[in-house]
Amino acid sequence: MRSEVRLAAVTDPTALPSFGSPTPAPSPLGPTLRDLVVEALGAEGFRPEIDEDGDVLTRVAGQPMFIRCFETSPAMIRVWSQWMIDEAVPGDELMRLRAANAMTAVLNLIKVTLLDNRVVIAVDLTVHPAMELRPLLTATLEAVRDGVTSWHGALIQMLEEQQSGA
Repeated sequence: MRSEVRLAAVTDPTALPSFGSPTPAPSPLGPTLRDLVVEALGAEGFRPEIDEDGDVLTRVAGQPMFIRCFETSPAMIRVWSQWMIDEAVPGDELMRLRAANAMTAVLNLIKVTLLDNRVVIAVDLTVHPAMELRPLLTATLEAVRDGVTSWHGALIQMLEEQQSGA
């Protein structure tokens, strides 16, 4: 029997983990990767903002999603979000970590980790200048959002298998 479990969104930016330094200032040579990300999200109907860390912040179904742009060679973006683990979510820390590990092992691009009492889902992508960012970002935002549901499903399945002795 599966129980209904809620995961609460984390909206306190001071509680967010740091993933490196902010994107540098725009170059006089043209738009930065962050500029291109903001433009692509806007064209898809999102309302992107730049947070105090220099990340692009947008919301998907009310959940804050963050995009960190790395002006490296090759350029990279990290799309991530986090959810507080509600007290109703079953399992101890070890079982939750096992579910995160199982998800990361099965999915090619999605990384699932636990930080304190939060589930953090992230996708790192290399970006080529010829790539179309609009569909890439839309699909990646959905993958991050779906990742938390998949983690919860994996956790429930592992707990059910443990209880049945499988």
